[in-house]
Amino acid sequence: MKRRGLNKKGAETSPLSVIIAIIILAVVAITVLYFFTGGFGQLTSKFELLPSDVEALAQACGGYASAGFVIDYCAFRDVTDDNYINCKYIYDNYKDYEFENINDCDTEIPLASPEADFCNKNVKANKIDKVFVNGMTCSGHGASGIID
Repeated sequence: MKRRGLNKKGAETSPLSVIIAIIILAVVAITVLYFFTGGFGQLTSKFELLPSDVEALAQACGGYASAGFVIDYCAFRDVTDDNYINCKYIYDNYKDYEFENINDCDTEIPLASPEADFCNKNVKANKIDKVFVNGMTCSGHGASGIID
């Protein structure tokens, strides 16, 4: 008895399997791209799997304070859209977190607050009423912003 089809030297690829492989790769690529562009932020915020940006910063502030990292302690970070805070603000306003206040975060410009200094260096003039730094708008800190 002779068997047929068992002596093939190479497997043939059907067009259908190529199409299925391309579709699977496209779905994987789109999912990875969506993940890295922050598309899953809505999903994780609904389940609250990750700590809030303020919580994460507050935890980091304790480390900055104990290590004496003044620049990191005083740096403003974007915690929500157009809302910036630093460790000094957390120390003054969130009493649940206990860490040492290591610096008053003085500014390079005499008579200007660090908040106004940040706004004048980083915020466009047409957004000074919309951007909040340490709980107050840039215009409230007396900043004029960057003029284009």
